Amino acid sequence: MGWKELPAWIKGGIILGVLDIILVLYVIISSHPLDAQLLALGIVQFPSLFLFSWLGQNYTQNIYIISLGGILTWFLIGAIIGWIVGKIRNK
Repeated sequence: MGWKELPAWIKGGIILGVLDIILVLYVIISSHPLDAQLLALGIVQFPSLFLFSWLGQNYTQNIYIISLGGILTWFLIGAIIGWIVGKIRNK
């Protein structure tokens, strides 16, 4: 199965998931001071931080959980966008 045969929602999820991974790696590897890295990581991962705070969990100190939560959240956002785009294209 190639890229063209994948459903639109999976394509959207993969694209935003990979983009999130790239942004997280850039923030971690960059030579900015730690405060700037944490601010950038917070901006990139805001959906998962919001979800964790809404659920009452305090995972703000664990970068791995925040990153995994961000990847999953952005995958879901991309999947929803891809699903909507797929519905529009099929009409």
